[in-house]
Amino acid sequence: MLVSLAVLLGPLLSAATPSAFPWTRGYLDVGRSLDQPLLFMEDAEQPNPPAQGWSRAPLPVMVSSVWRAGAAGIRKAELLPGVPESLGQSWRVPVGLRLSGSDRPAVFKLTGAGRGTVTVAVHPGLKVLATVRPGQEFLRLDLNAVYRHSGKVLDAPALAGRVLKLLRLESDRAVFRAEGLGEVERMGNPAQGFPDLAPLIVDPDLTALKRQYQGHTVWGYGGLHANCFLDQNSSIGKGVGLETGVTVRRVIRLGKPLLLNVQGGYGHDLGDEGDVLALTPLVFLLDAKPFDSTGDLGFSSISTADQAAPLLGAADAPPPGPEETDIQRLMELSNRPDICGLSVPYALIDTWAVTRVFSLTPPSRELLKLRQNLPKDALGLTRWQYAWLSGFPTIDTGTVGELLKLGVWQYKNIPSPATVSFDSAGNVSHVEIPNLP
Repeated sequence: MLVSLAVLLGPLLSAATPSAFPWTRGYLDVGRSLDQPLLFMEDAEQPNPPAQGWSRAPLPVMVSSVWRAGAAGIRKAELLPGVPESLGQSWRVPVGLRLSGSDRPAVFKLTGAGRGTVTVAVHPGLKVLATVRPGQEFLRLDLNAVYRHSGKVLDAPALAGRVLKLLRLESDRAVFRAEGLGEVERMGNPAQGFPDLAPLIVDPDLTALKRQYQGHTVWGYGGLHANCFLDQNSSIGKGVGLETGVTVRRVIRLGKPLLLNVQGGYGHDLGDEGDVLALTPLVFLLDAKPFDSTGDLGFSSISTADQAAPLLGAADAPPPGPEETDIQRLMELSNRPDICGLSVPYALIDTWAVTRVFSLTPPSRELLKLRQNLPKDALGLTRWQYAWLSGFPTIDTGTVGELLKLGVWQYKNIPSPATVSFDSAGNVSHVEIPNLP
């Protein structure tokens, strides 16, 4: 079965023979649409594209399976370069992805284009509407557009975690109904699209998930963590411990790629272990009220609208140099009750990841007592006990059933992965957490 996730758009840059595409000069980053889920970025400032343009011939890339739902796997993958876009002194190129061989959810690595590898999760058969139309629903991902409500500009928390339903398009704005707010206006020509929004898409698999989780309380293995954004340059870490239940307000599927950690949450670099480019991510909208400040503060020096910090995740390590007054301001705002908005969007790679992140039953009192002695006294814990206290492994891919059969679990850690080994009885026998010198 052919799974087409991109199409070539537009004419060749010139009638002359184009130059070979400079795949070795850069790397692949997260794209902005399901049609073109990747962006080719140059490593450094490079000359303008040649007058005759770059070739847009498909590039075959190597495929290696990480996880698949059934026996069939991805047999062939091609990258489809689009039209170059100027970025000051450098360039970026939207890239499509064409896959064949699988009609089941899968996770696989792509090698052979640019620096490093890219891990991709695909759920074949899901589609995004080709045109925007009234009645369509969206979730805001980026902060690079201005929204107004009753004539006033809305800050980031005001729209965080609210589903937007398109009501009508006008020449200089689009009017949405924001969940719990009423009508809001997105300023700007709708003909230019909505790059800050991700469309909600139809997925038959959500029927069972909604029945099981929507409106119910869940607990997170190892707790749940999120970043809540004040603006495009600053965020506040929020979280709940494993003992705190959170209500699932809604379960949705997005038609826009996101870089995610295997264990839920947002990734940082396409080459990192455990980070996966989910082409159609699953999102649980969690009631924001139970989330408390973790003390983590995020800063960014990015200032251009086109590079605004994403609402659904930013790098953990903030750039250096924030002013003391900025730090004080964030600390004061960190306990503001509405700083995360209506809901905290918790993104997952696909449906198979739900049960490794959320539990419908709380941890036992005995488990909560055990956590006081981690990680020093982890020896002897069962896999389930360790998962409750520290979360399931953040690098290994697979369902809960598959993880419970592994002899070693791997967790993200600097400078190299932490490993937890289990003996033949299924109890922790060794924990190794490498540290920097």
